[in-house]
Amino acid sequence: MYVNRQSNRGSSSTPGRGAGRGYFARGRSNFRGRPVEVPRAASPPLGEILERVQTHETDLIEFSDSEDENDNKEQEHSASLKIVNCKDVATFNWMNKATPTILVPGKPPAWTPLHSPRRLPEDGGAYFRDKNAAQYPSRPIEPAVQALLTLNPNFPTSSIDIFACNSTLGNLLRHVFNRVERPFRFLVEAVGNTVFFVRRENSPTQLIDAVRGFGHTFPEAYTTWESDVRGSDTHQRIVQYEFGGLNFLVRFAADGYYKDLVPNDTTPGSKLSDSPKPTDESSIDDTLALALGESTIASRLSTSITLSSSSSSPSLSLSSSSSPSSTSSPQVQKEQKLTILQDGSQLIPRAAVFDIKTRSVRKKDTGILAGELPRLWAAQNPNFVLAYHQSGLFEDIEETDIRDDIQRWERRNEDALRTYADLLKKIITFARARKDGKFEVVCSAVDGLVFREQGGDDVSSTLSSAVQDRWLGKKHPVKE
Repeated sequence: MYVNRQSNRGSSSTPGRGAGRGYFARGRSNFRGRPVEVPRAASPPLGEILERVQTHETDLIEFSDSEDENDNKEQEHSASLKIVNCKDVATFNWMNKATPTILVPGKPPAWTPLHSPRRLPEDGGAYFRDKNAAQYPSRPIEPAVQALLTLNPNFPTSSIDIFACNSTLGNLLRHVFNRVERPFRFLVEAVGNTVFFVRRENSPTQLIDAVRGFGHTFPEAYTTWESDVRGSDTHQRIVQYEFGGLNFLVRFAADGYYKDLVPNDTTPGSKLSDSPKPTDESSIDDTLALALGESTIASRLSTSITLSSSSSSPSLSLSSSSSPSSTSSPQVQKEQKLTILQDGSQLIPRAAVFDIKTRSVRKKDTGILAGELPRLWAAQNPNFVLAYHQSGLFEDIEETDIRDDIQRWERRNEDALRTYADLLKKIITFARARKDGKFEVVCSAVDGLVFREQGGDDVSSTLSSAVQDRWLGKKHPVKE
């Protein structure tokens, strides 16, 4: 059931709404302007085939508003094929800094709809496919691990079977449902008991091809970064849950939050000092536990793009041009030290967080939400904003609590989810059985799903040695 809430949400008094912000979520970035011609990086070389994987592909069962016999089978639905015990364990924001910097905990931009609709400009410019890889190319998932261990120094890491991003899990789901639209690949590495899935594009700085529509300009106009998280690029969250007898940590980007869904007793997180305390990898073992803040941030910054052809893969230099409160955006480098800013942001519950999609009004009633449910299920994102436009004018915005829809989708697709769980277990077992714990999953129209040796000479370990030791519970002497 859709609930249209935009007419009574009011407006924000925050100055500059809709300007001076950038957006990163599912491939968005803060580059603005006309489309940029960017050399396309070649795919990384493929390693030797280790195993061809046969999976029983299953048709996706979508839902309608009417009940059917499947809605009455909840008691028969296998408990192991439901996501259970879902909780938020960490959040962080990528910051606009000259070097890779995250703010822990994070906070999403607030929903601040316009007083009255106005025609928005179409998206233009260049947008990273994988923001985390672009910010930290050598080890894209390590900042999420750092954020988790900063907020939870005693987190029981040995209990986790899979640490992955929502995009990678979504690709595996699409494979199971036989809905893969483009080839995908990801690196796999077992670190102790945990098997990490690391998304792999052709290049960490690969850009989205042929950007069209209003998927970037709409969030820029309808959400606002608040003062305590100003200067952020994107908000990332990590949830923990159980599915198929496995324990997951899943990182995903969230698009914003509703202020009126935040409980009145929500308090700011504890602070280490009056100003954020920078922490780098050499001193992270000294970190104190902080109160967890669930949040997301996406800074809306106009930027210029500079291409450097000094190496085989082009590098991008981002420079801010419109936000006086932010520093220059990060320069993409292969090896950089991660800085962690610790501050006490307001704690935003996951129930207040939402995901955004925009579509032409001509696409209405074409099952858009149904197509998004697998991705939203994997992230357990409870709210969905679906904004329809006519040539950039948004006069129909549907804001929906989708928790019931997700549960219904989960019940109706039990057979496919069983195949998905079996595939995940196969990947885990294969990784744990290998001496180095490493291989690569590659899916293409030609070969199907294949396990391969990791291809290329520039593949780093998933975690740096210091962070890996922390994950494995090894103690290091505190540096004075």
